[in-house]
Amino acid sequence: MDDGLRRLVDVLLPGIDRFADLLTDRITEGEDAYGDHGHVTHDQLRTSCADNLHSMITQLGRDALALRVAHDTGRFKAEHGVPLSAVTHAYRVAGRFMRECILHEAGGHRHQGDAARRRRGLVGQ
Repeated sequence: MDDGLRRLVDVLLPGIDRFADLLTDRITEGEDAYGDHGHVTHDQLRTSCADNLHSMITQLGRDALALRVAHDTGRFKAEHGVPLSAVTHAYRVAGRFMRECILHEAGGHRHQGDAARRRRGLVGQ
């Protein structure tokens, strides 16, 4: 892994708990399958978000990817009856969220206003 990616990983890893909280909120706001009466509890979703974020961050810059966490998440959601459309929607939300986190932490946030970053929970914490 090159030095830039190593630094990015070192910056992102300590924020996983905060990122997992924010991502969980985004997913539950936009998807009924994860809401109060959904197929998966808030705590289960938050744990899944934290595990997947950790897996994604620690694999940045690697050629061979370990997919155990993603596989386990998919199996868990299937076993709990989460509709595939909800799973793919959450996946897209997580991808956009991860991109925002990386851009913010890497310094790409200069192109956004402070108010927009605060709404996303990416500054001031």
